[in-house]
Amino acid sequence: MNLHELDDMGMEVLLSHMHDAGYELAVYQRKTSGKREGCATFVRRTRVEVLETRAVKYGLTLMDGVGTLAVLWLRGADTCSDTSTGTGTGTGTGDVQHRRLLVCNTHLFWKPKHDAVRLRQLRLLLVAAEDVCSSASASASASDSASASDVGALPDPTETKATSGAR
Repeated sequence: MNLHELDDMGMEVLLSHMHDAGYELAVYQRKTSGKREGCATFVRRTRVEVLETRAVKYGLTLMDGVGTLAVLWLRGADTCSDTSTGTGTGTGTGDVQHRRLLVCNTHLFWKPKHDAVRLRQLRLLLVAAEDVCSSASASASASDSASASDVGALPDPTETKATSGAR
């Protein structure tokens, strides 16, 4: 679960509730200006092991955004299991699959007309993601990736096109 604009007070309350629900905090990064908010990624302890995390700080020159990366090891499950409950559907093959997943989480600059700032922030996040994926460490290499972002843009934004390969 990825959250954006999570402030310190919300984090305090949320940590207890998430723990009771079987989740743990994988990574949290507060904004670089000292604002008491940031991005957080939570994972279900019984299903995921956190292999590596990295904070990406865009800095005040790029409007104080942040991002996080988490390389996760998804513990084996029947390929036809319900991922939310871990229960099988009865039609699974019984094959157990383990896989690594790179989860990117970011909160880009919020003003919709500032595409250039968001694209520069996004570039920093993607460079960090590429660095994690090309790491010599087998545990840091991810086979799949997912992203959750508050891109602060209008529908059909330039940022989405830049990450999807569309022109």
